[in-house]
Amino acid sequence: MFTSVIHRDRDHTVHTAKGRVTLPLLVAYLKEIGGGNLTRFALWDFTQADLAELYEQDIRTLFYTLGPMTERRRGGKTAMVFSRKVDFGVGRMIEAIAEAMELPVRFRSFWDFDAAEGWLEEENGSWFDEDLQVKGKTG
Repeated sequence: MFTSVIHRDRDHTVHTAKGRVTLPLLVAYLKEIGGGNLTRFALWDFTQADLAELYEQDIRTLFYTLGPMTERRRGGKTAMVFSRKVDFGVGRMIEAIAEAMELPVRFRSFWDFDAAEGWLEEENGSWFDEDLQVKGKTG
């Protein structure tokens, strides 16, 4: 299951994934929200998700399928937060493939929301605290 909170005024989206994540589910969701709902900056909360069924070819297929969406996010960033080692490994694979494919969006994996927030704010100013407090992720 996926949910998203879009903040157009700050050009960012917070996505939350829960349960098992597969390529078909992820592609369908991203296509559903992609038409006109894209923001340059995104945080994916994968702390309650299971990405163990995503493999290297799945990530490549995802990026090839959604290539035009990444182009519309040119110069943006995507932070991904994980709670399990296997899922963090998938996140690192996403980073490496995105870099090898020279996608116009940067991806980075994190263990905690504070570090993800810091990275997203490096060039963008603060926009993230409100979302994390709503989700109960910060003190």
